[in-house]
Amino acid sequence: MRDDDVMQINPTNPLVQRSGRFAAVRSLVVAGAMVGSGGILGWILLYTPIVLTLVPASHGSLLAMAVGLAAWVLAIAVPASLVVIGMARIAFIIEAWTGRFPRLPVSTVRQALAPGRSAVRDLVLEDGRRIHQVLVGPFGAVVVGEVPPPAFSRTDGLRWELRASRNRWVSVEPPAERATRDADRLRSWFVADDRDFVVTVHAVLATNDPRLHGTAACPVINPADLGAWVGGLPIQKSLTLVRLERLHAMVKTAAAGKVARR
Repeated sequence: MRDDDVMQINPTNPLVQRSGRFAAVRSLVVAGAMVGSGGILGWILLYTPIVLTLVPASHGSLLAMAVGLAAWVLAIAVPASLVVIGMARIAFIIEAWTGRFPRLPVSTVRQALAPGRSAVRDLVLEDGRRIHQVLVGPFGAVVVGEVPPPAFSRTDGLRWELRASRNRWVSVEPPAERATRDADRLRSWFVADDRDFVVTVHAVLATNDPRLHGTAACPVINPADLGAWVGGLPIQKSLTLVRLERLHAMVKTAAAGKVARR
């Protein structure tokens, strides 16, 4: 398959997130309808005289008895199938939606915090771009990139794909490249607020996924080492206290998720 044949999807784009949520809700509605239809159909077939009308009397013909037996089998199998398929679909949707981009545990993020540092989730830039997780401190800022779990992603070492449904995969940016791009966007966003000052923005992936390999712009570290890694970053001397407070205020205002600060 050529690169042009694969739809490029940015999973952190709000439009994609909204369409993904709509698709998930739509699938849940369909699955719920299947379960409900199966229950209603089962009740109608088993607790009303409909099936009994197809069951022959005790001395009926062989053909009539076969028809009656088939009616009972269908009365049980069809509703049961609808319920089982619907429940399986619901379970798959919930599993896929909740496990696609797991967040770092709160304890892991807190260990990276020290006086003068703050952490935000789902920071929304002016262009609508969402950044998974951002740390701000005397070092500037750190973008902690998203890593899709192995159960819902695949890679050949160069290209990454995310499972959109049972039989559909879409191409996504490699996690390290996406984190690096997010760092560039965040830096540009800061510059737009203070054109006389450039904030140092780092990118990192905190994961134990062996499929990921760091780059010069975005290393891969163990989640347990996030605090030590952030603590080892050089202090940006030009980042005055006033400017640092301004950064804290900016990310707090733009954060759609939880804000933590020390």
